[in-house]
Amino acid sequence: MSYRVGKTLLNGLVLLATLLVTLLVIELFLRLFMPVDYRPPASELPNVARDIIYQASQTPGLDYELAPNVHTEAHGALVTTNSYGMRDDEPDPARPRKIVVLGDSFSFGFYLPQDEVFTQLLEQKLQQVDPTVEVLNLSVSGYATKDEVAVLKYKGMQWRPEVIILGYVMNDPEIEPIQQIPAYFRQASWWQYSHVLRLIAQGVKRVKMLASGGGNYYRYLHNDPASWDSVVNGFGQIKTMAAGSDARVIVVLFPDLWHDWDNYPYADIHAQVAALAQADGFTVLDLRDYFSAYPPAELRVSGTDGHPNALAHRLTAQALLDVLTK
Repeated sequence: MSYRVGKTLLNGLVLLATLLVTLLVIELFLRLFMPVDYRPPASELPNVARDIIYQASQTPGLDYELAPNVHTEAHGALVTTNSYGMRDDEPDPARPRKIVVLGDSFSFGFYLPQDEVFTQLLEQKLQQVDPTVEVLNLSVSGYATKDEVAVLKYKGMQWRPEVIILGYVMNDPEIEPIQQIPAYFRQASWWQYSHVLRLIAQGVKRVKMLASGGGNYYRYLHNDPASWDSVVNGFGQIKTMAAGSDARVIVVLFPDLWHDWDNYPYADIHAQVAALAQADGFTVLDLRDYFSAYPPAELRVSGTDGHPNALAHRLTAQALLDVLTK
């Protein structure tokens, strides 16, 4: 080996060692003083009732599900699940006309007693006219459209529903486990254990959000091809399953409750989702039409949480009743 080659190799090793030491120093600094909260592994996540009412799922397409036979406080309310892992009573064989509800924390009823969730209220209203009707709530916090399709395929269709209600929320096109509960039950990738790499990944994500959504997360989800395709494909699968049992599908659009109705910024996203749903033959219920009689602040569970409160759930139940009894 010549002197020049040896010196070049040595310089390369020194540069590599310097780079590694620099990255290690940055990693330690971030861990100690500026932890990166983007896509952390489960070991770094705070407790969000995940070990109390959720369990890992063996259902294809699902990372987790509600645990069966739970009766405990979680998410600001008493949560009771039946033997099928629904936040609901046991299905009644004497009520053969089934309505299946799919959704996330909005339809699950964060911070609300179960008897104040719109699924229970709707069932009560319907049974006053037809006692053979039953509404089954299969909603689970953190689920996106892709998860709700799996729920319908492997759980909901066993009840041969006459109606399928899909609660749609602005983050439903998510395909990454961004939220805490999905992140806890998803096997972390190797890079998620490094704060430096998570910081880089966060930067890449922000660039994508800026390019596809002008920096707005909801617009990014509805403009990003992979994210939006998860909704397009999901609706298509729901259409196929519903056709197989001649079931009606109702898509319920929950508005974002952090904006005044006169300046509501997501009307175009509502229109985008509604157009897709109608093209698949679904009925669309945009809750803005029912919520707009009230200031959004009167429909939120609190001043710091945008989940719909008891009033919003009552309005949702009435809206669905109007659609179902037309």
